[in-house]
Amino acid sequence: MIEVHIPYLPGKRLNQAYNYYMARSSVRWVLFVDHDVYLALNPHWYDCCEKATQEADRRGRPGMITCMTNRIARKTAAARVLLLDNGNYDNDSMEWHHLVARRLWDTYGCSLEPLQVQNLPGFFMLVSVGAWRAVGGFQPMPAEPGSSEQWHRPGAPGFLSVDNWFSRRLQAAGRRNYYLPGLYVYHGYRRQWREDSAWQQKTSDKAEAEASSSE
Repeated sequence: MIEVHIPYLPGKRLNQAYNYYMARSSVRWVLFVDHDVYLALNPHWYDCCEKATQEADRRGRPGMITCMTNRIARKTAAARVLLLDNGNYDNDSMEWHHLVARRLWDTYGCSLEPLQVQNLPGFFMLVSVGAWRAVGGFQPMPAEPGSSEQWHRPGAPGFLSVDNWFSRRLQAAGRRNYYLPGLYVYHGYRRQWREDSAWQQKTSDKAEAEASSSE
């Protein structure tokens, strides 16, 4: 059995949200997915995750397991493994993504492959509770490797790169990270709205209008 969570705490305290669920888990593995991840492209996703954790435990010293997707930060070593090189990253057709998921499943099934690159993304993290304990949980990323100073951007302590730093610490502790080449999920991963003042103004105007109409 695995637990499945969408981690969230107000104030972008993502590392605390991860640690909250891990500390209270009654099972050996916990799956974290981003809120904009669509798992149901493959109806076998849960069974595959369970099977993968059993195999990772059997091989010894497990860390975390991830899977294939359509969107993550592209200029990373992980992206060269987990993204399909098909030039269609920004396609949001669920029909298209269902076909991709089926093709990968038919080709690879629930095979489990080692993943030795650093800075694994957090859109889909199947985490060993034992590994989490061994490395001291999820922590904010230091300013520089070996530094005690925490890496921050305004308004985002314990948020940005928490997943990357966790995967690096797993590797440094001799834990084994893996990916599932046959399991594909859709990842929305669109952030333009955060800086889109027009969108923010439109949302504010709508809220004010709704408040006025209810008076």
